[in-house]
Formats: sequence, structure tokens, C-alpha cells
Amino acid sequence: MTASTPTARQLDLLLLNAKVMNSELDGFVDAHVGVADGVILSVDESRPAVGARETIDLGGAVLLPGFISAHTHVAQSFGKGIFDGLHLTQWLTTLRRTYADLTDEQVYAATLLGALESIRSGVTFINDMATVGERFDVVAQAIVDSGVRAHIGSAFLDRREGDSPAPTSSTDQVLEQMSALHRRWDGAGEGRVRVAISPVGLPACSRALMEQSAALARELDAPLHTHCSEEKAATAESWDRFGMSEVRALEEFGVLGDRTTLAHCVWVDDDDIATIARHGALVAHCPSTNMKITDGIAPIEALRIAGAKLGLGTDGAASSGSYDILQEMRLAGMLAKVATMDSGALPNATLWSMLVGTAAHFRVTPPGTAGLVTVGATADLTVIRYPSLHLIDETRFLSNLVFSATAGDVVHVVVDGQLVLRHGRFTRHDEDEVTARALRSMASMAPLPPTS
Repeated sequence: MTASTPTARQLDLLLLNAKVMNSELDGFVDAHVGVADGVILSVDESRPAVGARETIDLGGAVLLPGFISAHTHVAQSFGKGIFDGLHLTQWLTTLRRTYADLTDEQVYAATLLGALESIRSGVTFINDMATVGERFDVVAQAIVDSGVRAHIGSAFLDRREGDSPAPTSSTDQVLEQMSALHRRWDGAGEGRVRVAISPVGLPACSRALMEQSAALARELDAPLHTHCSEEKAATAESWDRFGMSEVRALEEFGVLGDRTTLAHCVWVDDDDIATIARHGALVAHCPSTNMKITDGIAPIEALRIAGAKLGLGTDGAASSGSYDILQEMRLAGMLAKVATMDSGALPNATLWSMLVGTAAHFRVTPPGTAGLVTVGATADLTVIRYPSLHLIDETRFLSNLVFSATAGDVVHVVVDGQLVLRHGRFTRHDEDEVTARALRSMASMAPLPPTS
């Protein structure tokens, strides 16, 4: 076991009697873990000799690296249950018309609700794209206030998609808005929150916006986040517009790179898959949404075999129904097997990497520490209750985590060395007050507009 005991220095947080997964992912190591200044300073069988501002005895619970939601829209939490039975094109049109009229209070309450639901499932980092138009600042503030670590962006577009409302900003205006958001919010929340450049996706973006978004991301050294090949008809439209697939168009426009996140990638062929892998872009797999609004089934096993980087995303609750990342991992594992009729598809070790290893892609922890509880890693941590009726026997723990665990198993969550969930209760917010505020906001929403 790696050990580095600090001397003559008080710890911010000491987690006693933890079980840490071993490197083979088939058992535990008993350890005490010390944290200071947002970094893991010690992982040792012996209790550190120095004191700590806060000490929690985990009593044999499992201490894991924090979970990563690689694509989400937390402001969509109010959309649960009101968009059922809609295919993506109908869903998108209805969503945009509904969320265009929300007040600042409604947006804030919805965003905070979604962010806290994410934390409840062990998520310490979200890659979020706001879908509330000009109210991005409200979304950003709610995410900062939640305590989660995040990359945030707004769903920028300059082209009308289907029957959705026409955009109100030109390409140049959109690019200036992107730059302004970066100036205002990059580094907020004591550095927990960074701003991503986020053209919403090729069906709603011009070639110029995509090209210049990629250039802006390079200029600002910022990540880039976009949707890709989610819906069959919209993906086919790329051939009419550009004479090539969405993925090949994104490559030609300079969008693909090792800091690019592509949400969905459902309708991709072998050439697209090879292109994504070659550029080192990350595919954020969102199986709940892909099934619920009938996007299709993403070829995740083919992407894995090709060497593409893979992550998991909850997407927005308006399309997925939940921000529980553990549910997404379970669905991803089972869907890949039935899609390929190969019970060995998308192995548990790959699913584990999709849950925690993407910390490397998002640069939230130093090189070589992603997916590990180790000295020098950023102290973003999740604690799972163990043993329990459905999580038992350490040699089977990974499989049980993949196929049996839910948000209800999460006991503590640490972000940047600070407890944001302690013994199942939020440390920054009163859950009853948050839900009451959300219910008041939901009750004041305008009636849902017709779908046609």
C-alpha cells in the first residue's frame, strides 16, 4: 500500500477504517486516509500521528474515487415525468419551448435539485451543459452553491433545428457569449468549476460556429463539449449538408481532440468509431436517455474494442428520468451485452473505468491518479455502505457495485477535500428546504405547451 504520513501538519479530514479497492479490483485493503488542502496526503494501515479538523470512522465502509458524470443537464430536473412518450425530435422541441419561459428562481431551484441528486449518487464531478438560454449565470451559481466539481457550458446554437424556435443570436454573437461566460465563471467555486466551450451539436450549429468554437477552446485551453450522432434522421442530415458523417464533419472542422467530449454517438459507423478513437475524444454514454426517447443503442462495445475513451453520463432527467450514475453504469453493462448478444461485452473493469477513470480526461486529478485512492490524488471521494444485503463478499464487490448498487448505498461524498454529503445528509443545504423550494417553483410553472 502507498503510504505518506504528513508530519507537523493538521489534516482537514481523516477517514478511519476504510476499505480501499486493490489494484486488481478483486478485494480490499484496510486503510486510514488523510486529506489536506483538497489532496490525499496519506493512505496507510497505521493511523496518522497528527490530528484532523474532522474525523469520520467509516467502520469498514468502502472508500472509492469520486464518480464522474461525463454528460448531464442538471437544470432539467423539473422535466421528470412531463416528456414521457416523446421521440427525440418531439422531446427537443417541447423542451426548448418549456424551458424558454422559466424564471430565474425556477432555473436556480431546478439546477440545485439536479446537482444535489447527482451528489446523492456519489457523483463528485459533472460535465454539464445548460439548456436554459440566457439564464446560464443562474445555472452556474446553483452548481457552484451545490458543492460539486464541474465543467459547465451553455447549449449554444446559431441554426434552427427541426421545429424548434429559431436562434436569436448570430454566430459572432454566440462566440462572444461563450467568451464572456468563460471570463465570468472559469475558476469559480475556489477553482472547482471550469467553463467548457459547448456548441450544442451539429444539427443546430453552422460550420462556422463549430470551427470557431474549436479555435476558441484551443485559445482558452478549455475543454469542448458537444452532442454527436444522437438521432438517426439528424445524423443523416449531415450527409446532405456536408457530404460526410457528423463525426467526419467534426474532424474536418477541428472539433475532435483529446479534450473533446462527445455525448451519445449512437449512429456512428466503423469509420466514425476509428476517427473518434484516433483523436482521443471521449464518448459520454447515456443509455437511459438513448432508450427512453428512442435514440437507439450506441455501439459502445465496438468503441471499446477500437480503443476509444468512454465515460458515463446521466444526461438530463427530462430525458433519462434520473441523475443516479450507478443506474447508468448498470444499464450500460446490460445493454451492451444484449446489443451484441455477447455476455462478455463491456467488462466490469471497463464500466469501472467509465465511472471513475474519466477523471483523467477532465483533468480533475494529477496524471497517474485517476480512478485511484492514492497519495497525491485530488480528494474527490465516495463512500459506499458495506457490507449490505446486496453488496457482500469483497471478491465480488465490483460486479455487485456494477449490477446491484444504487444511490441509496452512498453514505459520504467528499469534493475537494470537503464533505458535501455526511451520513447521507447534505452539508451545504437542508434537503427539506431544497425540495420545498423546488415544489413551489414547479407549481408556478406555466402549463406545458402542446407538442404540435
